[in-house]
Amino acid sequence: MKKTLSVLFLFLTAHFVWAQEKCASHTYEQELRAKYPQLGTVQNFEAWMAQKIAEQRGNPNARTGPYKVAVIIHVIYDNASTIPQNNSVNIPYGQATSQVRVLNEDFQKTNADFTTNVLSTFQPKAGSMDITFELATKDPNGNVIPEPGVDRINGQAASWGGGRTAWSTAECDNILKPNTIWDPTKYFNFWVVRFSGSNDTGLFGYAQFPEASTLSGVPSGGTASTDGVVINWRATGSNYDAAGAPLSTPYVSSSNLICANCDKGRTATHEIGHWLGLRHIWGDQSGCSGPNNDDYCADTPEHSGANNPTSGCPTRPNSCSNLEAAYGNTDTPDQRENYMDYSSDGCMGMFSLEQVTRMNTVMDNSPRRSTLTAAVATVAAPILTGAYPFITPSKTSIIEGDIVAFAGIGRMGSNETPNTITSWQWNFDVDGLGGASPSTSTSQNPGNVTFSKVGTYKVRLTISNGTTSGFVTVNIISGLKAPTNLQFTNKEGTGSSTKVTDRANLQWNDNSSSEDNYIVERKKNTDPISAYAVIATLPANTTTYSDVFGSSNPVESGLTYNYRVSAKKGAELGSVTGSIKVELTTAFEDEFSREVKLYPNPAQKGFTIDLKNIQTQKAQTQLYNSLGQVVAEKAIENGQVEYNVDGMAKGMYILKIQTDKGTAIKRLVIN
Repeated sequence: MKKTLSVLFLFLTAHFVWAQEKCASHTYEQELRAKYPQLGTVQNFEAWMAQKIAEQRGNPNARTGPYKVAVIIHVIYDNASTIPQNNSVNIPYGQATSQVRVLNEDFQKTNADFTTNVLSTFQPKAGSMDITFELATKDPNGNVIPEPGVDRINGQAASWGGGRTAWSTAECDNILKPNTIWDPTKYFNFWVVRFSGSNDTGLFGYAQFPEASTLSGVPSGGTASTDGVVINWRATGSNYDAAGAPLSTPYVSSSNLICANCDKGRTATHEIGHWLGLRHIWGDQSGCSGPNNDDYCADTPEHSGANNPTSGCPTRPNSCSNLEAAYGNTDTPDQRENYMDYSSDGCMGMFSLEQVTRMNTVMDNSPRRSTLTAAVATVAAPILTGAYPFITPSKTSIIEGDIVAFAGIGRMGSNETPNTITSWQWNFDVDGLGGASPSTSTSQNPGNVTFSKVGTYKVRLTISNGTTSGFVTVNIISGLKAPTNLQFTNKEGTGSSTKVTDRANLQWNDNSSSEDNYIVERKKNTDPISAYAVIATLPANTTTYSDVFGSSNPVESGLTYNYRVSAKKGAELGSVTGSIKVELTTAFEDEFSREVKLYPNPAQKGFTIDLKNIQTQKAQTQLYNSLGQVVAEKAIENGQVEYNVDGMAKGMYILKIQTDKGTAIKRLVIN
């Protein structure tokens, strides 16, 4: 399996395809430059870099650190991973902080595996950067972050998230980053995500390359709205402690890693190398002597291409036979231990001195990099006192009866005694709306809570160390549960021939216990939705309605009508719709049948047949049900007869009347 380590960021409509690529950095950087021509060419950037390095070397007082960077790790999780835990995109806090520890070790050359991983030939050329990655303690509004350095975001539930549980690189760049980024002049933005498709287990991460300080005319927002790195959750953090010993319980198990021995947090080291201006040690394309086989660092020996991370630590390769001036004009092997190779994490161990020089130059001069050190005093200032809780619900907009999963996060000020949380108090119905189950909890992560009423539930979490406490609230908006399964119980025929005659008997499932009433609306199928007109307002808990057509409730025979049944509580509506073709009895009666009078129709207990308009006194009549069975019959002797239908089933019936003048057919509805 190839390791698709990241690249120089690309913000394009036609995003690059990662599948089966390792890291075509030069290509993707060029695409970014094509998007924003103001960025200039790669050659322009390298000329700027060379100039700045020369200026620095010519000025002993030029700034080269110490540097500080406030890190904010945006953990993008989903509804199914509300509680931070191992082997989850909602990574535990320890996994996040282990990543920052690794960055400090790797950039400062204090990594425990330096002497074992780095060839003795290269150790004198290994550089230590005077940089410290610090956990941000305050958000852009000055609020204390309950988990220093971590910002947890439910991307699936977010209004901009589109219900996503996984993200393509295009969606990260066009949607996720612009909606979640913190001021990149003050914070280093680090996104932890689940990549979509094959990238879930194939793409490690990617970074945005720095810019020269002489740029002008880049559109507002532009590259500033996407600056940072995006890392696969499977490749975030380390399964090893600072001494290099494996954790007893790994954050990411072997079955969830992208590749074996890729669990020491060095994907982020590699990507931040790109973010600080480093190229892969073989340059922008494979080979030994081409124009693009240059990483602009003389102390990284020529290297024909990437080492495969799935191959473990390969025997010492020497892919390009060249005399290296930085190593006494000797033919030096590949620097597989360099963080800017594709070796697995267990093989890596160094940046070179000239790589550190490039990164120093970027921190001194590049937009959004050069301002980070000064910002740390504000956004990563120590939090000494107070209690700071945070609630992570699986969702905040629900339907009555839904379940919401809750997890709690919090911290005490470092000078509090004790500075650990000893009490977690949850109230899931602060305002007493009712229907929250359970209504309280004392667990940090109480899990599932059911909200059965319509309205706004205020949920409060209070944390304490016994003397100092703090609370936070979140609102859960519970909407009305819509009726379902709208049916027409008097329909006739099948398929496209389905219809109702003279009335539409509606029936539906009442799924809410909160509605004030029901509203029934109707419109012609061809009319817009705005044409729905109210034809009935019914009490709560109603499940049926008979829409009887007539002069006061006219419809057009032969047309299809749409019905909408809505449960209503205050301004809340929950609706179900259905459609049916309607026909009227009079539309099928011939002129002779219309002369025979039938009343009342619909009938409840009885009805009368009157023959006076056809000037005859005698007739034979039969009443048929919807199955074609004769259910009653009578003779007419004096021009009129009455039927008693009390107790008969409700529905549509056919009345056949045979006279000496002809046969009439009438439709009868019994309620």
